[in-house]
Amino acid sequence: MIEVGGAATLTRSFGAIRVGGSVTLIGGLSGGATELNPALIFSRRANVQGISVGSTQMFEAMNRAIEFNAIKPVIDKVFAFAEAPEAYRHMASGAHFGKIVVRLG
Repeated sequence: MIEVGGAATLTRSFGAIRVGGSVTLIGGLSGGATELNPALIFSRRANVQGISVGSTQMFEAMNRAIEFNAIKPVIDKVFAFAEAPEAYRHMASGAHFGKIVVRLG
């Protein structure tokens, strides 16, 4: 499970994972401080990992490197917006290699 909510949703995230599941913390939109009951982690035998995404300067440097080196993502399949349910099924199947695109326009 990817957790971006923070204090307001973290307890619910631990309640939503299976035993042995993972909660990956990537943000704290509702604030960072929380009173987390450690029993939630122990009872689910959960793996908890934090991810940081870097600074704005790092993001801009990455984008310059991508442009300079003409790096392009591998696109597996493109779906029209009306086909979004099919795109999700394709992703869930695990049969894809590369990105799945849902075109909005």
